[in-house]
Formats: sequence, structure tokens, C-alpha cells
Amino acid sequence: EIAEKTRELSLQSENHSNYLEGLTMAMMELNETKFEKLLNRYSHENGFMQTILELIYPFLDRLRVLWLTGSVNSIQEHFITQLIKRKIIAAIDGMPDPTTSTSPTFILYLPKGDKQELSLLFLHYILRSRNFPVLYLGPDISLEDLKTIPKGKKDCCVFTILSEQFNAEPIQNYVLKLEAVFPQSKIFLSGYQVVTNPLKTNENTIVVNGLEQTLEQLDQIKSPSRFSDN
Repeated sequence: EIAEKTRELSLQSENHSNYLEGLTMAMMELNETKFEKLLNRYSHENGFMQTILELIYPFLDRLRVLWLTGSVNSIQEHFITQLIKRKIIAAIDGMPDPTTSTSPTFILYLPKGDKQELSLLFLHYILRSRNFPVLYLGPDISLEDLKTIPKGKKDCCVFTILSEQFNAEPIQNYVLKLEAVFPQSKIFLSGYQVVTNPLKTNENTIVVNGLEQTLEQLDQIKSPSRFSDN
């Protein structure tokens, strides 16, 4: 029945809910062809930005629930996240370089030990689509690593995600150390740890709860031009 339903979804026009079901079934079956058809069709009809916001992001929320309930295994999870990662990187590479942008540079990274970078890649794409320069450091970055960034590049915006995987030290200690590394920068913190734990931060540090609040904060930062996602 699952195979038949997936076949139907791959061959006919779906609504949003059916797209999510189709991606879920493609993941369960480790079927890259079906995944590609569904994602490419949605992207063709709605643009890649809307595909991220309306389809991939909700799909990953569903994936987290499936993972927590034991409904998917590690092979299925790695299979689908690598496919999505590949799509986002290709979309980022296809954008023009914001060399003439006067907007602040964003430094994006995940703390030491955290290798789940899809959400960070989403943000990378969103920032580039808004003509923000990005210094993408990726996952598994320590505070000592951050200290080696040249001083001239530290007057910027920093964004990191402190997920439930972060357990290296008390979250408040980590945030204080991060603020010391970037004393002149605006720091954006997201993720389970900062949303569920009360924090004392300086005036340049902002906690954002989810994608919607992140986009609201970006809207408040001047970006002189935006690229089309067509």
C-alpha cells in the first residue's frame, strides 16, 4: 500500500500535505528518484525559497518526531538529510556573490560536537538570498577555533544553534564565553538549549525561537537588495 501510494504521489499533482507524505514515504523506501521528483516539482511550482519554508522545514520537524518515536532508523535519516543537504548547497552555489553588499557579514557555526547542520544551511541560503555576506564555518567548531578569526572580521553578526545535543558545559557559561569572543558583534542564539533555559545575556545577544522569529530579526537588519529565488 505504501509503494502504491508513493507511486500515485509521484505521478499526479499533490497538495502540500501529500507532498509531505510523499517525502516521508520516499525516505522510508530509500528512494532517491521519488524524492527528487517531489522536491523538483514543488520547487518548480513555488520557487526554492518557498520549498524550504513550506516543505523541507516542516518535513524536518516531522522527521524529528519520527526519530524520537523510533519510526525511522539511522540509515533512513542519514539518507534523506544528505539529499536535502546536497540540494541546499547546490542552490547556495548557484547564487551570485554579494561582493557589493553593504550589509553586515554573518558568521554561521555549530558548537563543538554538533554535526547536524541542515538548519544552519537553511539559514545560509536565506541570508544569501537577502544579499548578506556569509562566513560559513559549519559544524563542530570550538570557542578556541572562533578566537582565531581575524579581529577585523569579528565586528559582524554571529548565529549559532545550541541544540539538545549540546552538553559540553552549562549553557550560561558557554554564552558568556561566546560574548567575550565577539564583544562588538550582534549574536543570535537559537535551538532547544537557549529556548528552554533562562539566560542572562548582554544587549547585543538575541535569542530567537524558530524560523519565524529568525526571519523577523533579519527583516530588521538593512539589506539593500534581494535576489530572486527563480
